[in-house]
Amino acid sequence: MIIPLYIERSDKMRICESRLAADINATTGVLTVTTGEGATNFPSYTPFLLQIESEAVNVTKVSTDTFTIERGEWDTTATSHTAGTPLRAVIYSEDLGGEYVKMVELAQAQETLLKQITEQLKAILAVVAYGQNLSNKEEDYN
Repeated sequence: MIIPLYIERSDKMRICESRLAADINATTGVLTVTTGEGATNFPSYTPFLLQIESEAVNVTKVSTDTFTIERGEWDTTATSHTAGTPLRAVIYSEDLGGEYVKMVELAQAQETLLKQITEQLKAILAVVAYGQNLSNKEEDYN
């Protein structure tokens, strides 16, 4: 399976490229890119996806030119790749790490707000239900 990368270029996008520095087999969980290109060509934050030939891998840790990876992502098959094989990632913004953090913080704030609103609605419904109970008891006395 070839992962299509039909992407409209913009100032918010960066294509990160390098080559494998050593062979990897289908079960390898670590890969090394060309010396000096890991830190300069790729983001320092994780996770991000890489394409190596027809395989997608999830990068879970970056240490200079060495990446810890999860193989066969997006229903691709983990296969062997030889040294010199090109690999690439498409990153949407030079500062996506910071933008991602902002998005996560916003989502967490929205979740907190939703929980607060839910609790307030429960309290209102409890008051309404209590009021109905009082109204029913008054009718019993009349």
